[in-house]
Amino acid sequence: EEVEEEEEMVYDPDRPYLVEPWLNHEHYREAAKKFDHYDPTLWLPTLHLRMTPFMFYPWGIITAMVTVLTYFLEAHKEFIGEFSLSSDAHVVMGGALSFLVVFRTNSSYDRWWEARCAWQTVITTARTLGSMTVPALVDEDAREAMAGQIIAFVVALKAFVRDEKISEEELGPRMDLKIIEELNESSCLP
Repeated sequence: EEVEEEEEMVYDPDRPYLVEPWLNHEHYREAAKKFDHYDPTLWLPTLHLRMTPFMFYPWGIITAMVTVLTYFLEAHKEFIGEFSLSSDAHVVMGGALSFLVVFRTNSSYDRWWEARCAWQTVITTARTLGSMTVPALVDEDAREAMAGQIIAFVVALKAFVRDEKISEEELGPRMDLKIIEELNESSCLP
């Protein structure tokens, strides 16, 4: 029985896809699967309520007063006529709130779209930089170093924007871990 020895991967300009990858593609495929999946029952963990004492105490007092008044009126229905209000205030407040929600949603979408366009610019610029500089370098080690630095910059920028450290599981076998460790220890990743 013959045991085949693993051949060392050698760069072939005609087949560059056979070389080990810089990044762990499986990590990004798994992330993409989770990204494309939407479960409408999982919205509650994304809800965050942050309230300052300036808002909390008046809100708490009004909520307590309305709760007590509601229980009182349920117990003593003869006083309901004393607390009746016109529906005009509700109509005006509802209209104002709907405009506020629409404007907030629109501005959130605009910020998301601008961030997406900026990220696309980063990716395009990194690809252009790599396609222009790497072929111009004569030394193979210099090519590897330049391509690795460009990819490390993009990965570091992604981690910096998300306020995270670069994880080892998203890197492929060609990426130098020393560079990533230095970037993770830096005060400004990119």
